[in-house]
Amino acid sequence: MVSLEGGDASVVRGTAGYAIVPGMTVYGLLSVINAEGGNDDTSYGLGAEYQTEDYGIALQYKTFDDADLDILTLAGFYGFGASTVYGFATDLDYDSFDDDDTYYALGYKYDAAAFEVNVATAWYEGDFDTGLTAIGGEYNATQDFTVLASVVSTNEDYLDDGVLTIGGRYALNDSTSLEANYGTAFGDIDGDGFSLALTFETGARRLRVMDQVEDFASDTTSLLDITTPLFDILN
Repeated sequence: MVSLEGGDASVVRGTAGYAIVPGMTVYGLLSVINAEGGNDDTSYGLGAEYQTEDYGIALQYKTFDDADLDILTLAGFYGFGASTVYGFATDLDYDSFDDDDTYYALGYKYDAAAFEVNVATAWYEGDFDTGLTAIGGEYNATQDFTVLASVVSTNEDYLDDGVLTIGGRYALNDSTSLEANYGTAFGDIDGDGFSLALTFETGARRLRVMDQVEDFASDTTSLLDITTPLFDILN
């Protein structure tokens, strides 16, 4: 559940996959979005990925029924020591427009024992200045509670306009955690947003490559994810 000024939205997502050979997986996905004001939508998708202990690459196709939008994404990551670099390229094909958009992102994550530092940037093809750059961090205040903070701003005039987020994540047990984040705009941007997420992990977790890249980006700030309602503050 995500709450913004003027309305609430709920998102339910599911994925099912099949491992063809060790490291190589194909999968299907389904997402249902219910939002106030009639902005409901359903998306379907297919993907294929290959990953090892140190790196992974994935190709995914996703289509939205009501939005008349098709999304093709190529994503990957490479880990070395405490560091991970990652990136993705996403082609947005709007059925109602003649022109397509291509969206890029690159990021770096450093994961130490008690803290994390994350840097990521995202932009549309041909115009880096119209994109966003984010810096985020986590600090393990206690064994169960982690403090979260990030700042995201436009690339053209960094820190003149943007959104500052602060939040926390509490581990309810070994497999369940509750995370809350509050974002407020500064500069010429006006708006506030709040997100709340409850996460369950059961058994040995084998994340898809796309999941891992999205996790790396969300560790910096969920605002870099254009499918996240908090991103609307910047638009």
